[in-house]
Amino acid sequence: MAGKSKEGGADILEGLLNAERIGVMDGGFATHLEDALHLSTPSPLWSAALLDPTCEEAGWKGHDAVRATHRAFLDVGARLIESASYQASTQSFLKSKPPRTYTAAGAEELMRQSVTLAHEAIASHSSKQSVETATSKTPLLTLSLGPYGAMLEGGREYSGDYEGASADAVSLSKKLHTFQMNRLQAYAEVKDTWEKIDLIAFETLPRLDEVGEIGRALHDIDVELTSKGQQHRPPAYFSFVFPENANGEETNKPNNDNFLPLPPDMSAAAKRTGADPSQHRTVPALVECVKSLCGQGWPILGLGINCTKPHLIQGIVRDLTQAFAQQKTSSTFASKSGKPVLFLYPDGGLTWDGIARCWRSGAPMTADKATEVNKPHASSLSEEETWARDLFALTQEPGVLKNVCDSGGTSEAAFDAVWLGGCCKASTGHIASLSRLVYPSQG
Repeated sequence: MAGKSKEGGADILEGLLNAERIGVMDGGFATHLEDALHLSTPSPLWSAALLDPTCEEAGWKGHDAVRATHRAFLDVGARLIESASYQASTQSFLKSKPPRTYTAAGAEELMRQSVTLAHEAIASHSSKQSVETATSKTPLLTLSLGPYGAMLEGGREYSGDYEGASADAVSLSKKLHTFQMNRLQAYAEVKDTWEKIDLIAFETLPRLDEVGEIGRALHDIDVELTSKGQQHRPPAYFSFVFPENANGEETNKPNNDNFLPLPPDMSAAAKRTGADPSQHRTVPALVECVKSLCGQGWPILGLGINCTKPHLIQGIVRDLTQAFAQQKTSSTFASKSGKPVLFLYPDGGLTWDGIARCWRSGAPMTADKATEVNKPHASSLSEEETWARDLFALTQEPGVLKNVCDSGGTSEAAFDAVWLGGCCKASTGHIASLSRLVYPSQG
């Protein structure tokens, strides 16, 4: 696979983008297991429970179900797939209850299985497609790493409330660094596994301080790999969550600047109280946090939004575009142009209630009429097609991938490329619809 050198990153995505520099990712892994394969994922490990080869349910062996899910998304056009490791950590495996209990060493081996299974699915898919030169470019494997809050359970990867508002910042920083470092080490210590990884996605991040601790962990892993003479550094990106509760209001979070609030125009709480939502620490702080990690030794590819309600995405994308457009100094991201790559993979319209452990309905995506590209009459479209159309339309907005020309001159596009996919409840139907828009000549 590509991207083996320490300086790598700029070239590994190039052959998988369309002419407009848009690509397609996979969709909701765990919800595909539930909805398509009829598997339940109730344990603290969620889909990572299937990394245990002894796991069997609904006629599926765990490893077969993982490979089948990867293949399902690859077969409908996904060119980036994520490993089934979002929930996987030694802590999560050690929390498992009988009949399945694990040691730390056993947990790390199962974590590495997520890479092996994704790699096998890509190889199988590529072998099948090899006779078609237009689709023979090998899809890439992204190591999926969820936040500290995912291990804590109870929806805390959405709330960001890891230890309450009174938590000692120094103590929490150490916990965050140790958690992230231990996971990276589990993959990096086995060279064969490590070199199968093309990208690393740190996902569903609700806190800026966690991003900083991930940066420290990447630095420490870089030092370890250098001491061993290993050159492979999979480019990393950071994807954030902007949660909203079932009533469409801002999630109740402690008063702490490390928590990411909702975008300014989405803060229902601020509107009710008359507060100025533009003063919230939001997207500009997020951009500065990610930029600060560029040039520190590890290739940083960009940033993203995942596990967020579709109707919030447009506002966040506009804020991100504006924030990068206003930057006076350039940061070198690990992309062809040095600009950040944007990863957009909202949920399929439903919202996970981490307390009640059920899915609740949500509002549809509300991309406005800024563009009419690929926007046929709504009544002729399925729910999946409408979702894909609205997500694709965001790539056509001024300043995202196209330069903006006005009376003040020309402003460069904010992003090098955009990858579109889905998170929870985004099915193969959603991804197939995206693929038909992004890669129409191959549909």
